[in-house]
Formats: sequence, structure tokens, C-alpha cells
Amino acid sequence: MFGDKPAPPPASSPAPRQATSAAPREIVVFGITQAQLGHLPSGGFTVIEQEDIADAGVMALLQTPPGLGQNAALAFISALAPAAVVAPNHYYRNQATASGCTAEICSSWTQVGWRQSSMCGGSVIIGVVDAAIDTRHPALAGARLTLTRFATQDHPPAPVDHGTAIVALLVGAQESVAPGLYPDAEILAADPFTRDPHGDERADTFDLVRAIEHLVSAGVQVINLSLAGPDNPILHAVVDRALAQGVALVAAVGNAGPKAKPLYPAAYPGVVGVTALSSNGKIYRHAVQGEQVDFAAPGVMVPVASSLGGVRRLSGTSFATPFVTASIAALLATNHSMTPSEAEKLLADQARDLGRFGKDPAFGWGLVQAVQHCGLSQ
Repeated sequence: MFGDKPAPPPASSPAPRQATSAAPREIVVFGITQAQLGHLPSGGFTVIEQEDIADAGVMALLQTPPGLGQNAALAFISALAPAAVVAPNHYYRNQATASGCTAEICSSWTQVGWRQSSMCGGSVIIGVVDAAIDTRHPALAGARLTLTRFATQDHPPAPVDHGTAIVALLVGAQESVAPGLYPDAEILAADPFTRDPHGDERADTFDLVRAIEHLVSAGVQVINLSLAGPDNPILHAVVDRALAQGVALVAAVGNAGPKAKPLYPAAYPGVVGVTALSSNGKIYRHAVQGEQVDFAAPGVMVPVASSLGGVRRLSGTSFATPFVTASIAALLATNHSMTPSEAEKLLADQARDLGRFGKDPAFGWGLVQAVQHCGLSQ
């Protein structure tokens, strides 16, 4: 009845669990030497895992001594290895929101001017950092897909829903229920995600860095990062390394809301940040806004491949990101001398301006458009 107050929740209802931003009692050090690592046990530190990084020394995941606060632990390592980069082992999460409905897939290609991808021609290798993938999904039948798992924790892998949706948006078979933007592309996927006992799906800094380094070393031309999390100096250093090697990085700006602080890696200079748009041109209400937003793409109620072999509609900046990734991949495939920054500039010049004139914090340069540039060199 109008005016009735809602009944209070039962006293036994548990309070919502707040997702933690970093792994407790863990820090990552990037660029430490083996000799310096040898001094850590005497200080009570445990080396959980380490990996050699080309031209950068060793990256190590450390457990801090019981009772030693994070700031004190970071200061200790910084003093021991002043040339290394030290940071908490932050978590990064996929940027997806379930929309509660299922449907046959209806393409969002018209919105971005995308035509049949075979016109793009050229061969391209797209890197994807995401969760596990259902390689048996009918949409991925015949896809050139290689998946490598990177996870140091004991937790099980994250479910396949998100990773399957992202990869199918890129390379889903044309005749399937979830056709992809660029089915002829080769996908190298790296999975650093785990799921903890409470259901939190996340990738920590150590494994995320390993995944990015792996893809760069494997020779990908562009990397899709449908994930977001806090600023981390080690992640920043690895992003800069990838950009310096000519790899385009395309990342979701995040779903923390329009007044939230910038999320990363989208907010790092040189990374292409992507926000989500509805079919009627409205910005996704949960999308982060700011100068890090470069482009908008379909990302609200987008029909994507589901883990059960069908299609369901999902929302989030995660699902907008592949539209920009595919656009940059098409440019790089057909214009071999083009750099990632040149590709971004061309996309900016051809984007459909939706906010105030020029670049703005909600839409960036506007809705990405593909029809003018896919096949530019033909």
C-alpha cells in the first residue's frame, strides 16, 4: 500500500561483504636481484613465487612477516632494493554486470558502423587478458585460440562466463548465435583470474603482470583488458614497457560510477580507455568518467555468448572494450606501418561526437566508428 514503510531486514541477514583491494600480507617487487632476494628470509619475508622478466631483472611475490604492517614492509623492501619497484599485490576485476535476461543475439555492429569483418583482410594477433574461456562454446568452434593460465594462488579458476563473452565478441563464428567482430583474428588469451571461497573473481598484480608480459613477448599487436583496479606502480611500469614495444593496450574504464576515482590500467597514459553506451546513445550509468575515457562503444544489454552455449545480455565497460580493440586491430592489420597512437588518432577523428564538442569526460572522443577505416588501405 502507498506510504507503507518497507519491512526491516531480518536480524540474521549478513552485512554485504566488501571486496578487498589487495591480497593481505602480500607485496610484489619488480626489478629485484637474486642477491637481494637472498636477504629477505632473515627479515621474516617469504618468497612465494618469482619470475625472470626480460631486461628488468626478477619479479617476486612476497609474504610479509606476521605483525609487520604493509607500509613498513614496503619501506623495508625499498631500502633493500632501491632500484626496484615495490607495491601491494592489488586485485583487478572484470567489469561486467548481469542484466537479467536472455535473447537471441542482435548485433550492435550497426551502431559502430561495423561491416562483415572479412573485408578487413590482413592477419592480426589479438591478446586478451581475462578469465577462463569455454572453448567448447559453439561460437568459438574453429577459432584460432590459445589460452595460457597464470595463477599462483590455491584458489580455483574463475568461471568461464566473462572470458567466453569477451573472446566471442572478438572472434565468434559468423554463423553462430554470437558472431564476433573479427573471426579471422588469432587470439592469444592469458588467464590470471581466480575465485576465492566467497565468490570474488579477481586477478592479483603479480599474475596480471605475468599475463601482460607473456602476451607482449608472444608478439600480439593489441591487448584487450576488460578489467579494472587500483593504481599500482608495478602495473604502470609493465604497461609502459608494453607501449614502448609498440603494443596497443585497450582497457575498460570501470563500473564504479561516474564520480569514482580513475581505475587502472585504463587511466595510465597511452592506454585506450573505453566506456559503455546503450543502444539509444546513453552513457552506462555505472561507468567511471574522466579524462581517461577515450571512446564509447556498445556495452549496455549487449547480447554475448553465455557459458551454457547460448546467449545472454550483459552490461558493463568490459563488453564495450572489444569493439575498440577490434577497430584498432583492423587498422593495424591493413596498415602495417601504422603505430598504435596513429590508429587511436584516426579513430578519434572519425568517432561520432556525442557529448560536448571534442573530447569530454563521459564519452571521450565519442562513439567509435569502423565503417570508414576497416579496409582503409584497399
